[in-house]
Amino acid sequence: HPYFLNKVQEFVKSIGLNHSVENKYELMTKGEMLENCKDRDLILEIYGYPDDKNITTTNGNRYEQWIYIRDKERNENEYVYIENNKVTGFQN
Repeated sequence: HPYFLNKVQEFVKSIGLNHSVENKYELMTKGEMLENCKDRDLILEIYGYPDDKNITTTNGNRYEQWIYIRDKERNENEYVYIENNKVTGFQN
């Protein structure tokens, strides 16, 4: 969170260190950050358990689609795609 990072930067300066705290995700959306995350367990920790899942196994490969229902009335969902326990995509 930008507020927290600014506080960390203020602290670093206050103790006399000449270092800067950079947030390389500053201009990314949550979806873009999730697309770049390959760790399935980290997605669960950050994003929570999905409302539903579709799982297919073909030729020894496991494909998962995690479904997060955001607005049931407007049929708005977000999806995380996983292949062999590695995140391969995100859609909202």
